[in-house]
Amino acid sequence: MMHHRSTVNSHLGSSDTLILTFKLTLIEEVVTGSSAPEPEQPTLQVDAHVNEHYGNLLTYIKFSDVTFDIGEEHILAHKAILTVRSPVFAAMFEHDMQETKENKVKITDIRAEVFREVLRFIYTGSVQAMEQMADDLLI
Repeated sequence: MMHHRSTVNSHLGSSDTLILTFKLTLIEEVVTGSSAPEPEQPTLQVDAHVNEHYGNLLTYIKFSDVTFDIGEEHILAHKAILTVRSPVFAAMFEHDMQETKENKVKITDIRAEVFREVLRFIYTGSVQAMEQMADDLLI
């Protein structure tokens, strides 16, 4: 249990603000000049729409259980998704912090549209507006 508390404490700024950091990896397709066919790799059959379904949760507010207040905007999300995808959110929601009690997180240092893309990345592993927001997404 101390691990999570120290994780949260290491991300707290002045005035008990929470600093979120994300690791973003850009993957480029590598093309080789070999004409030999590659051996067939076993593949896992996964519903091609899984990421889309998780992304739909961002607009399906019925079962959301946490609100992010950013300026005048209120963005709803799901603690279960956030905690399994982010150790920072897991530490925040597993402890007796104000955010856990009120199910509200106030964020002041990011624009709402950028935070929506952060959530989209957490939910789906992709970002739709990468070229427009790349600088804002890098922390």
